[in-house]
Amino acid sequence: MTNVERIELDAMSIEEFCLRHSISRSTYYVMQKEGTGPVEGHAKNRVLITRESALAWRQKINEPKRRP
Repeated sequence: MTNVERIELDAMSIEEFCLRHSISRSTYYVMQKEGTGPVEGHAKNRVLITRESALAWRQKINEPKRRP
């Protein structure tokens, strides 16, 4: 963008989420299948991940693993 500050969006696409978190799309879909991915929102035919959902996901993956 020229002469415009970067706007921080409230939601991102799967592609944007993967880029921002340095993961592949295939890893994203594996995490979703396992139930360990971020919560998704849906707007018609678009899947969106909110900033809050991304933050909650980052916090969850940074929690210490519990031993059985």
